Amino acid sequence: MWWERSTSKRIGGNTVIIKHDEHLYTSLNHLKEGSIKVKAGDTIKEGDEIGRCGNSGRSPYPHLHFQIQETPYIGSVTREYPISYHILHQENSFDLKSFEVPALGDQISNIERNELLYNAFHFIPGKRFHFDVIMNGEQSECTWEVNTDPYNNAYIRCQQSGAIAYFVNDGNLLFFTHYSGHKKDLLYYFFMSTFQVQQGFYQDLTITDSYPLNLIFRQPLLGIQIRIASSAKNSMAGKTVKTFEFTMVVNEKGIHKLTVDSKNLKLRATCTE
Repeated sequence: MWWERSTSKRIGGNTVIIKHDEHLYTSLNHLKEGSIKVKAGDTIKEGDEIGRCGNSGRSPYPHLHFQIQETPYIGSVTREYPISYHILHQENSFDLKSFEVPALGDQISNIERNELLYNAFHFIPGKRFHFDVIMNGEQSECTWEVNTDPYNNAYIRCQQSGAIAYFVNDGNLLFFTHYSGHKKDLLYYFFMSTFQVQQGFYQDLTITDSYPLNLIFRQPLLGIQIRIASSAKNSMAGKTVKTFEFTMVVNEKGIHKLTVDSKNLKLRATCTE
């Protein structure tokens, strides 16, 4: 990536233009005089400080004009381009948006990472989980281990059943991509209950997603644990065939409990290590 700087006499004031790809650039305008931390030719990575918000150029008050464009020139036409993961602030709630173009007047923000959730779902190779399970009154134990395959795809494997759940964690969102194994395994219910988990905590945040058809037939932290409730519905020809209700509790040690309720299933699992 690279940047170009304009003078404060121009409309955009102090400007940094970043190249992401061919025909994909971002422009940051009205930066505070003397605050720019990068120079032409620099490679910029996530988390780097580029500059400070200001009101250089034609700007009545300090603010950031952020623009996506197809060419590397100041004053280029804006390109409509979706933002990956972001939080839409509603009057009394929050919505997680994925690869959408915000509407005019929308108030949005990046996902502010919650350390409790981040640590609970920070699955690194070698990490192990041991659960005491009670399923429909019958007790058992199971152990999971996180690992990666030769192609560096991350997965969780149950040592007892051999079930495997593949996942991706990009730092903002953890989501599962594939499950292989018996559909009455604890790992399968974990896979469904945490199919998509964002790494911030927002009171009454609702995430809606669709499970792959072949696999079916989440305010600031105030306490020391977080309860995540989710549900899954199997429908055919507009009629509900089966529903699952999931509840997960995470605390400072990570994943603590997982419960699953449906018409013919009562599952309770507590992580003991």
